[in-house]
Amino acid sequence: MAKEVLDPGYLRPKDLVLCRIGVAGILFTLLAIRVWQKIERKDYLRLILCMVCGVVINQIFFLEGLTLTNPINASLIMTILPIVVVIASHFLLKELITWHKVVGIILGAIGVCLIIAYGQKIQVTRTGIIGDLLIFLNACCFGLFLVLVKPLLLRYHAFQVMSIIFVMGTVVLIVTTGQQVTSIDWPNLPPPILIAITYVVIMTTFVTYLMNTFALKYLRASVVGAYVYLQPVVATTAALIMAKDHLSLIKIGGAILIFLGVYLVSRSTTTSSVSV
Repeated sequence: MAKEVLDPGYLRPKDLVLCRIGVAGILFTLLAIRVWQKIERKDYLRLILCMVCGVVINQIFFLEGLTLTNPINASLIMTILPIVVVIASHFLLKELITWHKVVGIILGAIGVCLIIAYGQKIQVTRTGIIGDLLIFLNACCFGLFLVLVKPLLLRYHAFQVMSIIFVMGTVVLIVTTGQQVTSIDWPNLPPPILIAITYVVIMTTFVTYLMNTFALKYLRASVVGAYVYLQPVVATTAALIMAKDHLSLIKIGGAILIFLGVYLVSRSTTTSSVSV
């Protein structure tokens, strides 16, 4: 969806980033009004780090990278996310790296590669390498965000935490880049593009962050990170339902490996302590 908006040049990456974090910030703030509580001074630095890693850099690098590389490369590079989360969780949240997690991550990554890359052309160009690097940095930033935000979610309501992060991110983006949604030629955008923008802003930004933060309150960060492997399974299932793809043994095998990998990461019985 995002690439359909960016490739024809209807919106620049920074325009779409501002739409995503600005609207999400408003929605989270409306939800947070009734659950607002005082933030302890020691948590402000963590909130700023979460804003930088999880909203500003993460969103800009992803959309800028997506304009320079292709979706196949981007999807494969994103498989690094669970690995980043496991490593960061080990050092910041004291979660042990068990063999369940290691094997699960490897199996999940293989499954993703089978579903996404089988029969497809992976392009490597000079511009594409820059795009791939930005996608890689985006995955690292988002993985670090999932670990950094967990202690905050254990002390404050998810709506409040996300509201502060997204509102700060919106202000930082406007101040540093001068971006304004009023500079976008909204009246002349085709209806399909407006629908695509709405989907990206609401579903892949607001709803995605909302679900991730609620999951982090009850699951280890490494488990939440591993569920990124289910994205190609969901996308393939949707394509099959709409008759835009066909089922093959490779895709079935890839899906089995992904489910097995997520199961192994989730079943780790190691009790983790959260560093605050």
